[in-house]
This record gives sequence, C-alpha cells and structure tokens, in this order.
Amino acid sequence: MFKSHFDRKNFLIALGGILILLLIFQNIRINSALKQIASKDSKPFQQWIMEQGEDMNELRDYLLLPRKEYKWGMEEQNKEEKNDDLTSAVYRFADKTGSDYQSEKRKEENTAFIRKLKNGGDFQNGLKELGLSSSRTVEETKDDLALKIYEEKEPIIQIVVDKNTEEISFLSVRGKDTLQMEEGQTLEKGVLDYLQNGKEKIKTVKEKIEEQKTALDALWNDEDMGTVLNEKQFQITLHPIETEEGFQYTFQNADTEPLLTITLERKEGNLKMENKTYASTGELKEELIKTLKKLPAQTSHSKFIKAQEERLKAITQEPGFLEGLKINHFTLKVTEKEGAIYYDFISTEDEVKVSRVILDKITGDIQFQKDEKGVLTPVEDFFQ
Repeated sequence: MFKSHFDRKNFLIALGGILILLLIFQNIRINSALKQIASKDSKPFQQWIMEQGEDMNELRDYLLLPRKEYKWGMEEQNKEEKNDDLTSAVYRFADKTGSDYQSEKRKEENTAFIRKLKNGGDFQNGLKELGLSSSRTVEETKDDLALKIYEEKEPIIQIVVDKNTEEISFLSVRGKDTLQMEEGQTLEKGVLDYLQNGKEKIKTVKEKIEEQKTALDALWNDEDMGTVLNEKQFQITLHPIETEEGFQYTFQNADTEPLLTITLERKEGNLKMENKTYASTGELKEELIKTLKKLPAQTSHSKFIKAQEERLKAITQEPGFLEGLKINHFTLKVTEKEGAIYYDFISTEDEVKVSRVILDKITGDIQFQKDEKGVLTPVEDFFQ
C-alpha cells in the first residue's frame, strides 16, 4: 500500500511538471509569434493568439493558477477599426462639403439667371422676335422663383427656378417641362429655343383644352346622358379637379361616392376614361353611356340597409325562431311604412301587439319596442 501511494504521488508530480512545461512552451510560442507579426499585418494572427491564450488559461485552471487576459489582439483590431472609421468619415465629409458647395453655387447662379432674364437686353430682344414679353417682376415663394411669359398680354408659360433642386422648368397648360440643355449652349439660348419650339404647341393645346371643356359641359347636359344620370341617380362634378395629369371630372352616386373619372389630359388635350384615350366628346359619348349603365346604382349605405333587411328576414325564418313564436303563442306580422320596416309580435290568443322589432330604412338602425308607445331600445343593449 505504501508503494501504491508513492507511485500515485510520483505520477501526479510528473503530470504537474508536464503541464508546467506545456505552459512554458505555449508562452514561448506566443512570444515568438508576437515578434514575427510586429512588422506584418497582424489581423491573420489575432484569432490564433486568442485561441492559444484560451488553451493556456485552461492549463492554469488545472494547476490552480489565476487566469490571464490576452487583450493585445483586440486592442489592435479596435485601433485599426477606428482608423478605418476615421478615414471613411473624412472622405464622406469632404464629399458632402463639395456637393453642398456646388449645390449652393448652382442655386445662386440660377437665381441670378432668372433675375437677369427680366432685365437682360439679349433675352428681351429674343422674346420680341418671338412675339412674346415677360412680366416686370420675378415672383418669389419659399420654394421657387418664377418669371411669366406673355403673348399679347395673355400668360402662356412660366419659367421657374426651384430653390431646393436648382432645376429650371417651364409650366404651362400642358404641365411641366424641364429645361434640356445642349452641349455648349447658354441658359438664355436654351430658354429661347424652348419658347420658340414650344409656344405654338402650347397655344394649340390650350385652345383644344378650352374647346374640350365646353364640349364636356354640353355632354353633361345632353338628353341621352341626362336619362342615364336620372335613372341611376348619378351626378357629375361640374368643376374639375386639377392634377399634374390634367382636369378630372368624377361621376358620383347619390351618396357622393366616386364611381368613374374622365380626365382631360394636359399634354395633348385628349380625353381619357379607364385607360382609353378619346380625341373628342363625340368619340367618348357612346362608350361613356354604356359604362354608366353597367355601374351599380346602389350606394354603400343602401347596400347596408338591404343587408340589414335580409339579415332580419333570414333570422325570422329560422326554425328555432319559428318554434319560439309557436311556444309563446305569437305570430309575426311584417309591414313597411314611413321609412321603416316593422316586425310585430302578435298574440294568437287575443290578437294584441305585444312587441316589435323596427328597422329604420334611413339609418339602418335596428331597435326593439315593448309596444307601439313603448320606449325604443337599441339592439346593442341585448348583445352579450
């Protein structure tokens, strides 16, 4: 027994010595690695160093030694990441500074440009040659500057500079067009070229739009159209809503719910219904009447009233409900008058109206009443 104890003791001592040697060996390996990576990119070695450090801490645990933290790699990584972030931040700041500067510069140039147009002799002479003139002042709002262009005292185009985007555009009855510059062309020349090439088209479309508006007003009062509108109880908005696309006329039902829209387009002065284009009201009329006839006349509210009526009808025909009437010696009498439907419970013994359910056909509300003079109780009071 003594020998066995001695052998076990020697074994433990030998094992401890081996572990200490392993610990020393690992320290030597890590120090050697640190010397090697001092002049190299350290990132590929960082993970390896952390893994070796964790192995050494496991040996320290076994030998009852305190653990050691290996922070070198992570500190280097954090430093490099911060350096990368700093580089990116400086680049982004420089780029933003440049773009902001150029943007402000263009805004100043465009603002000066539109004010110059008002007073510029070359531009004003160019307008005269085209039979045009400009407003005496530049209209300014929070977002843009605008100079109106006239033909025979009638405004046809606005030259607009957007303060936020530096964009120069033209507004007319045809909508919005952005100034497209040719290489080497000055802003003044670009504007004059647009006016020269576009003014006749704008005048033509403007005249067509006015003609279409007059023709549409006549169509709304057409006899055939009036017949359909009366039968369906539809109405048309007499004053169109202006949008970027054009002028929208909307057909509505009795509850002013929108059903169909006709658009008088800005670009060419054509009429549009359900993604199909018509050159005139003569082309539109037949298809419009066909479409209106197919539209449901019921409003959402009338559908709700109808649904309430059908629900009550279905309930009063259920076997369970009919059995309840029989057990209580009741019959049910349904009458409609004065905008309401009455479901009267009548005693079969003495023909007395005991109570009633009332459906208001104006509001769709359902109420209960003990007798003809009793207080009306909302159906919701009987919900559980």
